[in-house]
Amino acid sequence: MFSLPIAKKDSKIEVTNLKSKPYIDLTFDILSKFGINIQNDNYKMFNINGGQSYSPANLKIEGTELCF
Repeated sequence: MFSLPIAKKDSKIEVTNLKSKPYIDLTFDILSKFGINIQNDNYKMFNINGGQSYSPANLKIEGTELCF
């Protein structure tokens, strides 16, 4: 799902036995923060428009501490 948005053509992913819905939701959330749009058809079909580009984003990562 991370590489298909930058493909030249549109893509579709058909799912028949999804076992990790929370991970799909997490992936969609992160992708949307970087400007990527994926259409979700009830977790059975995902339509990904090609030709998208990632935009920079500032994110706060929970539970981390930066040390320099």
